[in-house]
Amino acid sequence: MKKFLVVLILIPFLLVSCTSLGSNPGALSDLQQFTLADLNQALADANAHNDQAASQCYSTLIAVINEGLPDLPPKPIGAISAFQALRDIIGQGPGKADAIAKRINLGCAALFVDANFTLAKLLAIGAGSVIK
Repeated sequence: MKKFLVVLILIPFLLVSCTSLGSNPGALSDLQQFTLADLNQALADANAHNDQAASQCYSTLIAVINEGLPDLPPKPIGAISAFQALRDIIGQGPGKADAIAKRINLGCAALFVDANFTLAKLLAIGAGSVIK
């Protein structure tokens, strides 16, 4: 599960590296800034609505992004080098990637459980209306 979360966070960064933005060395930085802006807006909304689970998760994700991602391999050229870059990051063992995954797991666990519970309730409501 920890590796899955790290992969989930790193995929957008790797995908941007594989796009036609290759001539733009700031593409990764641009994506990071966009992600931070999105997270900051979501955090403000969560705080305004006293959503503690979301606030805790978004704060954790902001801190992780601000502190930097694991040592990133050279910029991928295409799908295969992006795949290998992902393997390199995951294969760093009990290093920064695992520490990040643990922080995200702890910081976002309540939001993850709450989102799953909400989804289960919606599915139950939908199933109940279909059965009637």
